[in-house]
Amino acid sequence: MKSMTGFGNAELHSDDFDIEIELKTVNNKYFDWKMSSPRELLVFENNVKELVSKYIRRGKVELRINFCDKRIPDYQLDENKLKAFAALLKHAKEIIGDKSPLTIETIIEQPNVLSFHSLSYDEAFLETLLNTVEEAIKKHQQMAIQEGYSLHEFFLDSYRKIQESVTFIEQSIPEFKVKSFESMKANVEDILKDSIGEDLEKRLMLELVIYLDKNDITEELIRIKSHLEKFDERLKGDGVDAGKSLNFIFQEIQREINTISAKYSDTKSFEHILRIKEEIEKCREQIQNVE
Repeated sequence: MKSMTGFGNAELHSDDFDIEIELKTVNNKYFDWKMSSPRELLVFENNVKELVSKYIRRGKVELRINFCDKRIPDYQLDENKLKAFAALLKHAKEIIGDKSPLTIETIIEQPNVLSFHSLSYDEAFLETLLNTVEEAIKKHQQMAIQEGYSLHEFFLDSYRKIQESVTFIEQSIPEFKVKSFESMKANVEDILKDSIGEDLEKRLMLELVIYLDKNDITEELIRIKSHLEKFDERLKGDGVDAGKSLNFIFQEIQREINTISAKYSDTKSFEHILRIKEEIEKCREQIQNVE
């Protein structure tokens, strides 16, 4: 289990390059990618994204590259244009009577007199860049996994509390049914008193049984226990895509406990029903942090 929140950085300094990588992630339902880098490195964005996505499956991912190319550019001087602009500027000064000296800077600033070829970035540079990115990813993963341990302990504690409460509710059903039946029977007999006959009594008792059956929560408890088994399996699993599957499990448990809350009026179980609701709410909030 990994947290979606994390940070990692890495640096590489050589005679030719300075590379600084910062990787930050926060919660998001999907893989949301953003890379900030100098224009000359944008050509490698797909390579960097592919590498990051091998480690991070979900979350808002922001990767920043600070880069300095320390190599000397290959400047070239066009001698013919240099001479032509020099002669042209000199002639212009003579026409207007300008006696100020003609500087070389003025001539070089003219279009295409001085040019340079853009420095290239080969496969060796790409490998260096990706190695630096991977170093930042590993630091990020260490942080994400460490936070994942804390989340795992949180979910494990909630699982145990929910399991205990489900067991209590389940064990309360037989006594609740008996007490409910006896109470309802006594109320009916008290209302009807001597006017109740054998046939009417049978009909009333049948109606009471049907009523109690409608308020039976056995099926809901069976489904909750099934979801809890899957909950336990995910906690013991490898953690891959745990966030999505656990979120679905929590939704289903919440659905069942809401039904139980509406159907089951055992006062002794009320505290445990409320406890399960509270734990599921906390779990659904925290699962947003899990990748």
